[in-house]
Amino acid sequence: ADFNQPLLQKMMLDAPGKVRQLTSDAARGETAPAYSPDGSQIAYFSYRKGAENESIWVMRADGSNPLQLAFDEFINVYPHWTTGGQAVIYAARQRGQTRRFEFRRALVSGGRPETLGQYEYTALARSGGPRIDIGPDGRIVLLDGNVRIWDPKTKQAQPVADVKGLDPQWSHSGRSIAYRVDPREAGDARAGLWTYNFKDPPRQLFRGWVVRAAWASEDELIVVEGKANLKAPVWRVYADGRAPVRTPITLQLVHS
Repeated sequence: ADFNQPLLQKMMLDAPGKVRQLTSDAARGETAPAYSPDGSQIAYFSYRKGAENESIWVMRADGSNPLQLAFDEFINVYPHWTTGGQAVIYAARQRGQTRRFEFRRALVSGGRPETLGQYEYTALARSGGPRIDIGPDGRIVLLDGNVRIWDPKTKQAQPVADVKGLDPQWSHSGRSIAYRVDPREAGDARAGLWTYNFKDPPRQLFRGWVVRAAWASEDELIVVEGKANLKAPVWRVYADGRAPVRTPITLQLVHS
């Protein structure tokens, strides 16, 4: 996603000059893009501020054939793909409701979205809704003051006691999660990207202000690093602890 505008773009990490515009309606806000497991499609949520609720869309990876999967009286945000790529899981809430969310599944082939369960947040949701991620076994990791894992079998969420951070994400195998810790002060040694494998203590893979991070493979993550000058270099970060490698890409952040 372009940090300067609410439109979606993509570029190759090793070819930063080649930018492809994926969406073009400047009246809409489009955000939280997520590639399908095979890389052929992108899910995202879209809205027209003041005119409609947020809704879930998918399109081909080249930006063609946009298809609306979920548009109703709910605010629908932060889609993530199921392992097979046949459906997306997302969070939905009624307008005015800031604590109670539903986890829903929408099939790419169409049909009415299915409610998997509900969750009552103890912390007020930020940015319109909870950032969630679904693992290969169907468990959902979410942030509610603390990181929790919601099990579709029990319909219950249990805290992950050893993890204190933001935007938790499952690795491709579901054996570990990555999360970021924001800096509380200049030079904060805990700030950065961390992983946790549910056996050993959490491990810091990248130190600094992490704006966004995403798994590229089981062993590699892509990190957008924030700087005081709002320039944002993009890094390859490795789960085995190898030194991060800076890519040729630098994004421009917008402070709000």
